[in-house]
Amino acid sequence: MSSEIFDVLVIGGGISGLSAGNYLFDHNVKNFLILEARDRVGGRTCTIDYNQHAVDVGGAYVGPFQNRILRLAREFNVRTYRVHYKGKNTLTLSDGRRSVYKGIIPTSVGIFSLLDVNYILCRTQELCEQISNQAPWSNEALSAKYDKMTVEDWLQTLGETEEAKELYRSAARTILCVEPSEASMLAWLSTVNNGLGIMRLCEVENGAQERKFRGGSQQISNHLRAKLGTDRVLLNHAVKQVQWSPTGELVKVTCANNQEYTCRHLIIALAPSLYKTIEFEPELPEKKREATERMYMGSIIKTITIYDRPYWKEKNFSGITFDTSHVANPVIFTYDDSFEEDRFYAIMGFIVADSSRQWSKMTREERRQAVCKQYARAFDCNDMITGCQEYIEQDWSAEKFSGGCYADIMPKEVLSSLREQLWVPCGNNGQLVFAGTELATRFSGYMDGAVQAGERAAFEILTKYLKVNGEHLSLTWVDEEPVDPREECRSPDITKLMYGPSKIEMLLPKASTVKTLLKVASLALVGLTAVFIKSRYF
Repeated sequence: MSSEIFDVLVIGGGISGLSAGNYLFDHNVKNFLILEARDRVGGRTCTIDYNQHAVDVGGAYVGPFQNRILRLAREFNVRTYRVHYKGKNTLTLSDGRRSVYKGIIPTSVGIFSLLDVNYILCRTQELCEQISNQAPWSNEALSAKYDKMTVEDWLQTLGETEEAKELYRSAARTILCVEPSEASMLAWLSTVNNGLGIMRLCEVENGAQERKFRGGSQQISNHLRAKLGTDRVLLNHAVKQVQWSPTGELVKVTCANNQEYTCRHLIIALAPSLYKTIEFEPELPEKKREATERMYMGSIIKTITIYDRPYWKEKNFSGITFDTSHVANPVIFTYDDSFEEDRFYAIMGFIVADSSRQWSKMTREERRQAVCKQYARAFDCNDMITGCQEYIEQDWSAEKFSGGCYADIMPKEVLSSLREQLWVPCGNNGQLVFAGTELATRFSGYMDGAVQAGERAAFEILTKYLKVNGEHLSLTWVDEEPVDPREECRSPDITKLMYGPSKIEMLLPKASTVKTLLKVASLALVGLTAVFIKSRYF
């Protein structure tokens, strides 16, 4: 047992916990430790080596306005590169129909389905802008209505064509990693709001998937550990017990390796669903316990299928496939994962939600074969079966210290019930403070959200509780970190945060309205024709 009393201990050496430590370090607080359960840092980011090329099997994508993670990347001279998205995309519907389209919206579906998709997306954007990213429950009327229904419930009341509903379900699955019937509509709107719009979340160009980091995303965590010092970031230190007192001053932490540490403040940089993996004495307050009992991680198997040649590019395909067949095919969505400079050619595919749960019961080889066959059909290229050099996958639901990815989701009536209690520290002097990407008010579920939540937790301790010296009292918190003029990953319009459907798209009518107008126009035409014939011949 260490006899030293630390100012701060941090549970979790993912991006959020490391960012908390980095904020303390940069503000001259050096008496802290970060305790990481794994034998590596990075949490839900994980980069492996394949023939001297970095392959991200965890969180990887970054886009405009994710300024905190981009700031860290600049500090460590980690550059970004654009994800390839130009060319033809493919769509496979649940009935097996395959079509080709360009852009983010599959225009290959019928005109009424296309109008329906547009209407649903526009109403999503319209609703998300009515809530606050800081306090999504604060719109009481909207909160009361939409936290009592799931995304699927809402979709059934609004969607008019089966094709449109299929497309929207698959988009929601890709973003949440659960079925639309599992997630609260209010929580979904909150996700869209703090992700800066439905198009920002779905797009590549000017979207959250615009770029990746050269050398992989985990290197940012590796750089942070090197900066903070390996003696401050301890690996293989899974925390099993936290002893604290609402009125006391000190917190005692015990690890599974029987190491014990004492601190004045403890930052818990874990997903809320993982709080239950730690024994708290006394128990956490009721609302914190409710979070750990009712929230749970999304289900995802991230796959990278490596080829000897970019077969899809040779046929002018972008590498993007969109599949609404639920579990018939394993992969819901893909991106080109190539890096031309290394002559590395790959397709990244997400197996998510029910598809992940079902396909995880198969063997790795069965999944590999199914994925290759799916790509061969999608890109109309049988060489994508025989030309597969390697198949890499990461089942995050089987990962002990994550329990899933990308982030915790909220079923019905959780967000409006937990409200701000999910964020509130415990103890009369901030003995327990909480971080993790789930608690971010901007880009929750992304690396950028993890940085924000970690830095916010450290800021709270510095300015409200620790007060090591007077300079910390003058610190100010900035919710929207401005775009750095040196940043290469930036929106064409850095003054416009939200990215949703265009003004014209927002004005387009729903499918049933157009059908009614066409019917009325047809009847009017028939009537006018009858009047003309009568006047002419009778």
